[in-house]
Amino acid sequence: MSKEKSHGSIFFRYLKRYYRYWIIGLVTIILTTSMAVMIPLLIKRAIDSLEQGSDLNTILYQALLIVGITALAGFFRFLTRQTVIVSSRKIEYEIRNDFFSHLETLDRKFYENTPTGDIMSRATNDLEAVRAMYGPGLMHSTSTFFTVVMAFILMYRVDPVLTSYAFVVLPLLSVSVLILGKKVHKHYRRIQEHYGKISAYVQENLSGIKVVTSFVQQDNQIAGFEDLNKDYIKKNMDMVKVWGMFFPVLSMIAGFVTVLILIVGGKRVIDGEASLGSFVAFIAYVEMLIWPMIALGWVIGIFQRGLASLGRMREVFDREPIIASPPETLKSEKVQGGIEFRDLSFSFKDNSSKPVLRNISFKIEPGQTVAIVGATGSGKSALVSLIPRLYPVGDGRIFVDGKDVNKFDLENLRSNIGFIPQDNFLFSTTITNNINFYSARDINRDDIERAADTADFLKDIEEFPHGFDTVLGEKGITLSGGQKQRASIARAIALKPPILIFDDAFSSVDTHTEERILNNLRGVLEARTVLLISHRISTVKNADVIMVLDDGRLVETGSHEELLSRGGIYAQIHHKQLLIEQLAAY
Repeated sequence: MSKEKSHGSIFFRYLKRYYRYWIIGLVTIILTTSMAVMIPLLIKRAIDSLEQGSDLNTILYQALLIVGITALAGFFRFLTRQTVIVSSRKIEYEIRNDFFSHLETLDRKFYENTPTGDIMSRATNDLEAVRAMYGPGLMHSTSTFFTVVMAFILMYRVDPVLTSYAFVVLPLLSVSVLILGKKVHKHYRRIQEHYGKISAYVQENLSGIKVVTSFVQQDNQIAGFEDLNKDYIKKNMDMVKVWGMFFPVLSMIAGFVTVLILIVGGKRVIDGEASLGSFVAFIAYVEMLIWPMIALGWVIGIFQRGLASLGRMREVFDREPIIASPPETLKSEKVQGGIEFRDLSFSFKDNSSKPVLRNISFKIEPGQTVAIVGATGSGKSALVSLIPRLYPVGDGRIFVDGKDVNKFDLENLRSNIGFIPQDNFLFSTTITNNINFYSARDINRDDIERAADTADFLKDIEEFPHGFDTVLGEKGITLSGGQKQRASIARAIALKPPILIFDDAFSSVDTHTEERILNNLRGVLEARTVLLISHRISTVKNADVIMVLDDGRLVETGSHEELLSRGGIYAQIHHKQLLIEQLAAY
């Protein structure tokens, strides 16, 4: 599908949703234009009446008629704005909702490869350009079309000779618009793309302000922003050079037309070939056409910017989620928690890249607690991320309760899994809302408090100024690393899922706090399948089964005592940690 066809399909998709507004708007535009083009004819009649010696009452009547028609045209112009501009705001509302909804369906790979600032630029700056195209762009282009057509028809009736002169020169305006419009489109797209880079740079600096200030990199970051900003100004100035030619070129051509009409028309009046009223009316029509022709350049600019922005938004709309529910899905209220991997190999990019996991096979019974240990980069997080299908996995490789995960309804599968990731993201809302975030239903306050207490977070909350109603800063910036982890643990516990995944969820808490949380979890974890990733042997030693990963391969499986007796990788890790603890004791 070509870009033009794709742009057109998405353009008309939203336009036809509010076709009633546009039918009314089209009628009011025609009525407004019809009345506006009548005014020069009324002026012609008034001047001709003066030449014929009409009395004051006749002139007053004609003047009032002009005022009345002008007022009526203004009323219909108001109705035009109330329909067309209002519909453009409604379309903006629809696109914004659809854009956000579509973003929510996209997979991790999209967000890993697309800067957040660039997405925000498309959702704000580009969306405003698209709205302007649907509103002022369509309204003025339609009005211009009818004004030009009706004015030329009436101009021909007034004076065919003068009309032929105007008809030869005025099309130069359209040619100029087409040439300059293409250049505007090219420059504006570059500007929007660079604006996305600036937004991404600012967003990353604000999100990582602690790192910037900790390493005293403010001056370097400011310098980097200045470079981006200079490039942004340069790209804008390049477009301004083109855009700045629009009105001077159009005004010059319009002025040339006016001078030509004055010379030719004035001679025709002097020679008696045309009346003074006809000449004045014709000048009025030319002046009436000059603004639409000049506005045509502005309208073309709106459309060029709007289409460029629509193309950038379409790139997101056209991105289909890699991970989605199949047409026919397996649904159940609750899963039991059995998990099985069958000869699974996985890489983040494609099959030709180096595998993160290689030939993984194991089976977890419902209610078992399984710990996964291994060196950094051994594939632990990748392994547990595949169970809720956070990344695509081939059919027949992972099973939950004996059913292929790719056959499950995605929402149903994930709602049965409580996932505590390494990066503990919290929202800028109350602690209550953060803990209740995973649940499809509102959890009562007692369950929320119980979950916070289990995560050893309740005492901290009680010390906050507003308790559970305390509003956290962006990404939970007002909390310490350990408090964020405990809030994430409470969030997963409150869901009461049959499967719980702890992806190094105790790395930011001390060993004493970790021990308290694990003791609190003993009752919660009963009858639940638990996958526990940790670098600490103290965290995993009581698990039913411990699995050791090394370079993406499952190399050891067994209980704590069994793995120690084998003297393999697990025993080496245990020995090193004992030495560290002994050295720390001295």
